[in-house]
Amino acid sequence: MMADMRILLIIVMLCGMAQAQEVRRALPVEVLPPVPAIPALPPVSWDSRAKFLAGYPLSESDSLAALRQTPSGLNHAAEMEKMWSHFNEHYFVPMRAWSAAELAPRVPPKAPVIYFFGGPDAISPLAYFPSAPDFILGGLEPVGSVTDPRQLSPDQLAVSLDNLRKATNAILSFGFFITKDMKTDLEISEFKGVTPILLTFLGMSGCEVLDVS
Repeated sequence: MMADMRILLIIVMLCGMAQAQEVRRALPVEVLPPVPAIPALPPVSWDSRAKFLAGYPLSESDSLAALRQTPSGLNHAAEMEKMWSHFNEHYFVPMRAWSAAELAPRVPPKAPVIYFFGGPDAISPLAYFPSAPDFILGGLEPVGSVTDPRQLSPDQLAVSLDNLRKATNAILSFGFFITKDMKTDLEISEFKGVTPILLTFLGMSGCEVLDVS
């Protein structure tokens, strides 16, 4: 009789567990509505980034054209224009004239340019060797990166462009840069390392940037 009661008790317990499980399975499941997808920005070309950083005019269809018309974009373009006008008149044009007279007769026009410790100073080899097919620059500075300007807040964009101008102006004004100072200026920016300065100089010089890797 005792054994039968134990069997009955176990059966009752098992039945209770089964019922509890059935109840849990019967609870309604809340289905959350799908999260709307954030539309992705259309890709922006490296050439557009270079021209924007250089303050270069952009066509209305350019993906960065609207950003260039913001207060930060207009101020940056005006300051870069002043900077380049001064450098072009006092340095770039005389450098090219000297190169045509002194270097062109002595250096093969299609020889590659190797400029160690040049860092982001693309402007000097472009002035001295305008016909060179290849430019290889080396430096100690970090390569860095260029955040898509459209992803930045107005304050982030203003700070990043301001620091880019400081680093660019050091090279254009003095013909050299101090790695430590440049790193400090660009470290708090969304445009880091030598890449944004290289793009700026290429944009200033009227070059077309096809790709960056």
